[in-house]
Amino acid sequence: MLTGKLGLGKSVLLANIVDDINIYKGIKKTTVAYFFCRHDIPESLKARTVLGSFARQLLRTILDIAMVTEVYDETSLIEDTEKLIRVL
Repeated sequence: MLTGKLGLGKSVLLANIVDDINIYKGIKKTTVAYFFCRHDIPESLKARTVLGSFARQLLRTILDIAMVTEVYDETSLIEDTEKLIRVL
């Protein structure tokens, strides 16, 4: 987690770190998930939004997505944070 005043370069620094990790992960076959909060978008500051973003990014890497249906068998939004955490 990185916090600081507006305009200090936090987003640029972290975007470069994520980019470097994504380049490196090609060698190691590692999954990378990230999320950038924005102070001017209240929804981005909610834990549910952050976890949902991580879940979507991680689920895209699963070749056999059927295993997720054991936890959640409907094809709709996962509203319950506890269910979302079980999926993760």
